[in-house]
Amino acid sequence: MTDLTLSAQYRDARALAETHRFRLALDKCQRILRAYPKHIRTYGVLGYIYLQSGRHDTAVDLFQRMLSADPENALAYASLGAVYYERGLVDEAIWQFERAWEIAP
Repeated sequence: MTDLTLSAQYRDARALAETHRFRLALDKCQRILRAYPKHIRTYGVLGYIYLQSGRHDTAVDLFQRMLSADPENALAYASLGAVYYERGLVDEAIWQFERAWEIAP
């Protein structure tokens, strides 16, 4: 029997994303957000999917959404740092990485 709890669905989406099965992970995240539009951790999985897929603008938007809901989300800061670093914006990347480090050394 399939576990339909929010936590189980989130774990499934995260596992799919971590194994680079992005289409399935994206579908699962969208289903979660239809039922729970404020589930911040799901936005993080979506951001990871878009970051790995090279869609940096979408990833930045999602990580900034996470920070607007949770300004102490170290993962969002670190992920933004990675995006800015890939774009060659080293000063901005360092700033983001420092925020992440201050929150979760």
